[in-house]
Amino acid sequence: MSTKNLRNNTKLRYRAIKEEYRLQVKRNNGMPLTQIYRQFIYPKFFISRQTLYTIIFTPDSDLN
Repeated sequence: MSTKNLRNNTKLRYRAIKEEYRLQVKRNNGMPLTQIYRQFIYPKFFISRQTLYTIIFTPDSDLN
């Protein structure tokens, strides 16, 4: 999937997931990414870990 051609709903979803991830990193400093994924991201968004990696490494400029 090309991040340059993301549709609007995908951008909104990616932003929401990124915001949740950043919030949990801030709250749980030092917690591994896989644990944040298992406890907070997956139960709320039902995405795979690989999708989470894709979203995390998508530049914020592509989500505007």
